[in-house]
Amino acid sequence: MDTNLGAISDPDLTVLVIDSDPESCAVISAYLARRHIQTYCVPSGIEGLAAAQNLAPDVILIDPELSNANGYAIVRLLAQRGAHGVMILSELTDPADRIAGLEIGADDYICKPVAPRELLARIRAVHRRVPRDASVSIMATKPSLAQFGAITMDLTARTVRTACGEDIRLTGAEFSALHSMVAAGGQAVSRDRLSEVALRRTRHSDDRSVDKLIGKLRQKLNAGNGQTQIQCGHGGYRLMTSEPDAWRVPLGRRSAGADEQGLYQPAVA
Repeated sequence: MDTNLGAISDPDLTVLVIDSDPESCAVISAYLARRHIQTYCVPSGIEGLAAAQNLAPDVILIDPELSNANGYAIVRLLAQRGAHGVMILSELTDPADRIAGLEIGADDYICKPVAPRELLARIRAVHRRVPRDASVSIMATKPSLAQFGAITMDLTARTVRTACGEDIRLTGAEFSALHSMVAAGGQAVSRDRLSEVALRRTRHSDDRSVDKLIGKLRQKLNAGNGQTQIQCGHGGYRLMTSEPDAWRVPLGRRSAGADEQGLYQPAVA
């Protein structure tokens, strides 16, 4: 049991979890959030590639046993990109599996289940091993554009444009909220998270500010193209679009060699 959560925190550390098990994602996210670590979860490898490029996380946790994708090929591609640590989190305990994961570029291999405190310690250890100039590399290589469906966001100029080239004028809070949902790759972003990111404050249970903000953003997106919709659910708000490959790879392109490396696989019945 942790008795001193506030004394050791990592507010500047960002972790991306790529895991198709929602329960595992929830447990990891909840624990890391108590340490003030920004955590994002996506359920598939392809969405993970997009989120990794959009978010430039410090550490990536990935369970290679993913549906519709070759998880180890995803691990290899993430490791090749550098500027972040890559950790495999898997139920496979055979030494051969651990060796294979490390040989393709993972910085660590952890067998499930793992104690949260051990997981946190390993995340910090991997983060420490990232080159000290990695933050410069991240800033220099972090893409300035992110796409979801028919809209493209310029993260440097903080502008949003439709596929027809029309600008959608957003306030700073609206832009931050939209970026958070784009980075989530179609997953719901909680009202609490949106309040922290867009409004820069902790949300109270009776606070409707986020709902009002999303309402205005939804109107602007509908007026701009109508193809990208914001859906409200129990988990918060998420983006929906009529385009099937909306968030698979930023800017509508697949990563170089992705098909050749076997990243895109049909679903198995």
